[in-house]
Amino acid sequence: MWTFTANGWLYSQADRNGNTHRMRYDTDGELVSIVDTQDRVTTFDWEGGPNPTVTDPTGETATSHTWREGRDTSTLTDRAGQDIEFGYNDDNRLTSITGATGAVWRVAYNDEDQVTSLTVPDGSEEGATTTCSYADSALFNTQTTVTDPEGGESTLEFDDQGRQTSSTDQVGNTRSQTWTANSDVATTTDAVEPSVTYDYDAFNNLIGTELPTGAATSVGYTDTANPAKPTSVTTPDGDTLEMSYDSRGNLTSAMQEEMDIEVADIWYYPNGLVEQVTDAGGNATTYSYDRAGNMTLMSEPGPVGTMEFGYDALSRVTSVTDGNGTTLEYGYDRLDRVVSISHDGDLLQSIAYDGNGRQIATHTDQASIKHSYNGRGDLLETVRSDSSGRETTTYAYDNDGSDSDQLQSRTVNGQTETFTYDGLDRLTSDGTTDYTYDDVGNLLTAGTEEFTYNDADQVTTARGADVGHDAAGNMTSRGDRSFEYSATNQFLQDDENSDLAMWLSYDTTDQTQMRGVTEVHQGERIERQLSNTALGVTNIASGGERTSFVRDPDGKLVSMVAWDGNERFHYTTDHQNTVLALTAEDSEAEEPDVVYDYSPYGERAAESLEGTETASLSPLGSPVPTSSRTERCTSTTASMAPPPSISPSRSRPGRKRTSASAPWEIRSTTLIRSA
Repeated sequence: MWTFTANGWLYSQADRNGNTHRMRYDTDGELVSIVDTQDRVTTFDWEGGPNPTVTDPTGETATSHTWREGRDTSTLTDRAGQDIEFGYNDDNRLTSITGATGAVWRVAYNDEDQVTSLTVPDGSEEGATTTCSYADSALFNTQTTVTDPEGGESTLEFDDQGRQTSSTDQVGNTRSQTWTANSDVATTTDAVEPSVTYDYDAFNNLIGTELPTGAATSVGYTDTANPAKPTSVTTPDGDTLEMSYDSRGNLTSAMQEEMDIEVADIWYYPNGLVEQVTDAGGNATTYSYDRAGNMTLMSEPGPVGTMEFGYDALSRVTSVTDGNGTTLEYGYDRLDRVVSISHDGDLLQSIAYDGNGRQIATHTDQASIKHSYNGRGDLLETVRSDSSGRETTTYAYDNDGSDSDQLQSRTVNGQTETFTYDGLDRLTSDGTTDYTYDDVGNLLTAGTEEFTYNDADQVTTARGADVGHDAAGNMTSRGDRSFEYSATNQFLQDDENSDLAMWLSYDTTDQTQMRGVTEVHQGERIERQLSNTALGVTNIASGGERTSFVRDPDGKLVSMVAWDGNERFHYTTDHQNTVLALTAEDSEAEEPDVVYDYSPYGERAAESLEGTETASLSPLGSPVPTSSRTERCTSTTASMAPPPSISPSRSRPGRKRTSASAPWEIRSTTLIRSA
């Protein structure tokens, strides 16, 4: 709900639960303060120019401005005292932005004030320039041609209302869409021309979609008190999920009709904060909050212990105590970025950033890691230093992109596996193995293998072995094996029959950058040392031999190099970036050196050509044996650093999905090691 003064100034804004922001003005109509839902006041001072100096509720200056002629900002100063500078042409059009690190973005225009080029800093003197040309003036333009920095042209077409109707990429693939009279998308057509249609009701709610195959999804809106809230979704298979809401529009329950499963039952405090969520198994998680609305306690079903959270005046998480009673403290800089993680007064990790917010260094007792970037933000170099020396990894980039969706079938070496799903999109069969679940979504059987769970949805037995957990949710035992963890819940040690089987070390306080793995198997000791970047493992050294991994900017594997033979292998992956095969550089793609197959839950099998280098190499860029990883994956281990995103919801197994990769592909990776 919005309310206005007699002068038409916005006075207050309230959400559906009555949480209200209140605005105050001076006699000239300038906004002077905003009071948020927790009664914290942000003020605006207009005396210095046409845009205000902003002061946050703690009294700190959040933003200040200096001015050029007119009302244009020439310099913006942030809370940390960093300046961002703006340049303009004679028509007061923005022509340049200089970031806090000195990198410059430039914009050019034609006589119609249409943007003709955008130049972004990429480390070169000229920068990377994207140009635009137009078929007509800004008011009547129906076609725009965009030329990327490498000369590739894309064409965008628009109707007379400025709505995009088609796009043709650099290689001639065209995608199009049509519109309804209310400017809702009516149809979309992809590069191979099948069309998807969309249907709407009189209130512009999407009520149905139909694929080229005829498969249709429908959405119902039957709650008269909440006419824009969907009350049912029916899939092409006829499975229906029904949703209910309270009078304020908060979701209170979700029911899968055909399976008669209430997926969630949700209760709220009067201010709309979630009080309790009960899952399909009847197990409840409860939440408590302070007066400012920050979640302070989360109590899950036993045996998981209660988690506690502390905050500062800006509602930043300053401490997290897990179910084991272990507390981590977090420190922030003036731009709200985590700069330190501590435990019992001891600093575990420090983090530094550049002026554009990119992480440039982390320091732990184990190692220091530094990153450098070009002006565009591409990672150029990572340097890891410890007591034994220094490793430097450098990167170069190229253009690329990809996409993914739910896996329906997969064909490897002419054999097709077909996957089926139930009404909650849970895998029920891969054509060979059938899978069953409880109402909450926990896997109960995989073929002949069985799993049981406690009220906290933790595995208690798996494949005939008992599984134990601590109060923080870490798996501490499986059969005769026991597992140990750090204060930040990193997996450290695996004991089997009281003999040390494996221990691990890390460069960070979480599990993202493993440094060393030592294994003892049947009396044989194997040590592996890892080289990490922000993208993942790039090298594994063991027994005087080294294997390196080339990754794209999303961390996805591109190729593998065995240094002892200087032999390179290329990865073949499916649309979800699962490694299917490795092929030596001089081999035919149709005859890979090693082929991998997986169960839908990650167990890996391999078929290698006898005598090939790949038979002894790990294809996944990880030194941990697949069997060990799979066993530990039957329980989720909480990672406590950096501070978690606090949301009163519980994660559940779901479809494996990957996001589209960034349009830059690593062209080369170079590693230099010095003593």
